Amino acid sequence: MNVPKPLILATMISLALITATSVTNMPAPASAQNQFSAVLNGSSVFPPVKTSATGKAVLNLVGNGQVMNYNISGTVAKGGANVNNVVITHSTGGRYTDLVTLRSGTQQGLSGVSKAGSLAGNFTSKDITGGGNILGFKTHDMPSLVKDILSGNVYVKVTTIKFPLGEVAGKLKSGP
Repeated sequence: MNVPKPLILATMISLALITATSVTNMPAPASAQNQFSAVLNGSSVFPPVKTSATGKAVLNLVGNGQVMNYNISGTVAKGGANVNNVVITHSTGGRYTDLVTLRSGTQQGLSGVSKAGSLAGNFTSKDITGGGNILGFKTHDMPSLVKDILSGNVYVKVTTIKFPLGEVAGKLKSGP
């Protein structure tokens, strides 16, 4: 079979362009979702509370996808508040299931009266200790947590002495 060289070259270029277009138009895999954020306020707590406290949570999946970096910051309500717990929690409306405890009442760092504060650090798959009762959720599994965040079921919640069920909370969403 004798095929002219310009036809072979044109066919190869066409195939390369089709392949490049297909690859660049493919949606990014779920693993590409690596930054999550939430605005924290009293209206996102269940049941909602009246508070002037506010905050922001930013989480970044780093490394090999098994480490989550977090930075939770906020201002406290007038008169101050003692922070008891900072948790990442699952909720589909009403009832919370704690997945990761970032700070518990037995730890140092956020207690005391101040106008603003922050909590930063990392957690790994082994720190995901809750969620065993959630259908399809695997304890100690970062991909399960990311999937649950992308499904809109994961919140950051801050509890205080005055509001033991939560003073501020916010639903994590993909992006800054």
